[in-house]
Amino acid sequence: MPTMIGTVFELVVRTGVGGLLVLAGFAKFSTSASWRVEWLDSYKLLPRPALRLGAWLIPAAELVVGMMYVLGAFGRSGAVAAAAVLAMVTGAVVIALMRGQQVSCGCLGKVGTLVSWPVVARNLVLITVVGWTAARGMSGPTITGFSLAIQITVIGALAIALGLLAYRRRPPELVHDPLVHTHAQDPTEPADLPFPHSPSAQEAHS
Repeated sequence: MPTMIGTVFELVVRTGVGGLLVLAGFAKFSTSASWRVEWLDSYKLLPRPALRLGAWLIPAAELVVGMMYVLGAFGRSGAVAAAAVLAMVTGAVVIALMRGQQVSCGCLGKVGTLVSWPVVARNLVLITVVGWTAARGMSGPTITGFSLAIQITVIGALAIALGLLAYRRRPPELVHDPLVHTHAQDPTEPADLPFPHSPSAQEAHS
């Protein structure tokens, strides 16, 4: 039987980790699509034709999955999805570190740090506590009592609303194609350090 302490800890984890995923997706959508494409390209993991699609899917997944986890939608599935997103991001960071790449983690869009092993350690802790909530099951307040259609509608509406709000806050797009030209800082965007070395200057890895 779930204990009160376990339930409180579950709510803290759901709010903290789910909120972090939502914030990460919101922050990425608040940047220009050009920046997101160059950020993804700096990791050299996706084929170039898939970069633009990935630049939209990654923040969208963070928004949707974060909302699912915070609200406890779809029961354990929301926790599993949150752990999967964190694992995917962590895997990309580990690969970048093993290659010796100096790239931005992109955790909160342009407000980020370079990838590092402490980032990996932090994410592993988050994955562990999220996995604990998935194995334990949701005992705190959730929206799983509503029909599947209502859960989908609530999550979709909230994710779309936040996505549109973030999109309206984005800076103007760069006039150049980020897949053709080297990175140049957009004067309308705040300074950051997403690419200590131009993505195009990094060697492609198999």
